[in-house]
Amino acid sequence: MAIIDRYIGTAVASSVIVVLLVVAALLMFGAIAGDLDDIGRGRYTFGLAMLVAVYALPGQLYEAFPVTALLGTIFGLGILATHSELTAMRSAGIAATRILTAVLKAALLLIVCAVAIGETAAPWLSERSTELRVKALTEQVEVDTSTGLWARQGADFVHVRHVASDGTFNDLEIYELDPSSELQRVVHAKRAEHGDDGWTLTGVTITSFAQDQVSREVHAMLRWQSLIQPELINVVRTEPERMSTPELHAYIGYLKNNGLDARRYESTFWAKLFRPLTIVAMVVLAVPFVFGSLRSVGMGARGFAGFAVGVAFYLVNQIAGQMGIVFQIPPILSASVPTLALMGLAVVMLRRLT
Repeated sequence: MAIIDRYIGTAVASSVIVVLLVVAALLMFGAIAGDLDDIGRGRYTFGLAMLVAVYALPGQLYEAFPVTALLGTIFGLGILATHSELTAMRSAGIAATRILTAVLKAALLLIVCAVAIGETAAPWLSERSTELRVKALTEQVEVDTSTGLWARQGADFVHVRHVASDGTFNDLEIYELDPSSELQRVVHAKRAEHGDDGWTLTGVTITSFAQDQVSREVHAMLRWQSLIQPELINVVRTEPERMSTPELHAYIGYLKNNGLDARRYESTFWAKLFRPLTIVAMVVLAVPFVFGSLRSVGMGARGFAGFAVGVAFYLVNQIAGQMGIVFQIPPILSASVPTLALMGLAVVMLRRLT
């Protein structure tokens, strides 16, 4: 049985990797095509756009891995079915559940690798991708995103600890220096929002330094003229999908402690926690696809059906997440119900098969 396990596992794992490479190529092409308008702006060259796309790729592949695992498993088992190898195994008394066990052994190894990369390297590379793009596109202000958003305009420095997904700045500090580079004022704002007529700061504290004296002013709201424009916000804002699970957990705590809306981040947090189970459900679902009613059809039909199921699940998952945010459904429910429903469907189809 160990030989059968290795044989099936190798077929499935190699097919998943091939599908992963195809998806990676499509994502790279889409990223470059989407950046064509920006190539040539500032210092943003085609080569740099390629590097930005490569850095962002691991995170995108991790998000797409459930569908990739489904398609790869269908193709891997489909190749065995096309050569009548699965039929021979069944004739030899090997049950479909035994074949599923061999598939899951290979899938679990891939899942561990995917989660390890998706929760460690992918967020870091995504951050580097954003930083490279921002520095290349920004000409009016100097930008650093290694510890939040640092921007320099003239002699002043701006530090934004958190850029929310809606483009709002949270926990902003402005350091104003005189011509001799002496610190004159520090402006701290809990929140900054950009509108048609510029920036509006709320919860503002201004600390001024003059001739060994320190004075402090408090304002509920204040106007702020800055060179930082929405175009820059769009490339540095904190997208929850780019963050690791520990980062999301910490950021959710920060938002709640400051009375800010954390629902989108909570939804993404729970979706990430359930992603390994989603991948397992997709792999389990692939077995009835090959052994069931599709066993007599070609590889193209199997692939199309698997792709349709994967896209349908993705859409349902996205809709459930948005409905959870709008209707204030506990995020653990909006994230878990689609995955548990998919797993239930896979188990029912497998039981009907056996």
